[in-house]
Amino acid sequence: MDTKELRLGNYVKLSKDYQYVGVEIPAGTICKVHAISLNSLYLECHVNGGTFYGEVPISMVEPISLTEGLLLKCGFNIEYYEFQIKEQRLLTIEDFWILYNTRTNFYGVMLSNRVFKQIEYLNQLQNIYFDLAGIELKVNL
Repeated sequence: MDTKELRLGNYVKLSKDYQYVGVEIPAGTICKVHAISLNSLYLECHVNGGTFYGEVPISMVEPISLTEGLLLKCGFNIEYYEFQIKEQRLLTIEDFWILYNTRTNFYGVMLSNRVFKQIEYLNQLQNIYFDLAGIELKVNL
């Protein structure tokens, strides 16, 4: 993962177990980015009923893959239209649309009439949503 792909408030997950000041944070833990430096991130992670804040090397984090379930948790709705192909869904929130193909696992953000930009990860969705909508996407994990 590259720090240039991230903004403050993006969510990432730990790719390996990490220990910091006696706190063991297991791989797969989802964390929120609070600060970005060249080779590390200052993260907020919820571990064992508490909240951990600490610096983690960028090499120990990875993006969170998009899923339909994650989009629904973030407030997107599945829209059904007569023209939809069986394996395609349109997920919307306000005027923001994502086309999801269940067969190819393709998520595309509609930028203009029939122009889609493929996205794979939650941080990409957060960034493009902020760029296009002008507000932060509410993420519920």
